[in-house]
Amino acid sequence: MKPRKTLPQHNYLRKLRYLMRTGTMPRTVGLHQVQVDHDAWCGHWQQRRCNCDPHVTLKFSLPAAAQN
Repeated sequence: MKPRKTLPQHNYLRKLRYLMRTGTMPRTVGLHQVQVDHDAWCGHWQQRRCNCDPHVTLKFSLPAAAQN
């Protein structure tokens, strides 16, 4: 049986994981709204893999404890 080939990851997912790892984005449970701005030539606009360096902004964050 052949090993399954992993697909390349979208650049915006890489960037989100990097920001979470460095502490810029919250890793806590809650409601978080993120805006991802892709370049005009990005593959995202043609329903392909994101291949640009997107600008990621945290717009809103509500921790889970504040929801009750």
